[in-house]
Amino acid sequence: MLTRQLYLLGGGLALLGSLTILANLVIAGMWDNFLVINALVVVFVCVVGLRKIYEREDFERDHALPYRVLNLGIAIGTVIMGIVMLGIGSLTYQWLVVGGSP
Repeated sequence: MLTRQLYLLGGGLALLGSLTILANLVIAGMWDNFLVINALVVVFVCVVGLRKIYEREDFERDHALPYRVLNLGIAIGTVIMGIVMLGIGSLTYQWLVVGGSP
């Protein structure tokens, strides 16, 4: 159950970070840019990933210890990547909207 919560936390942080990047691009007036299309794709991937994590029943099975350890490590990596996405979102605000260097 902990791994599912970690996956959901990491996916939620990644979704929040990608939405922040998308909002910063729009606020900066770059909505005709190719980056906005890429940000929309990232938002879509995050939403689909969160949905699949929520619907997955594989977490309830009793797996072998190496599988559980590897799954927990990947879940922690997902949280770290979500934090990185959120950090990139805040840096794009500083870089695109405010106009200063991060």
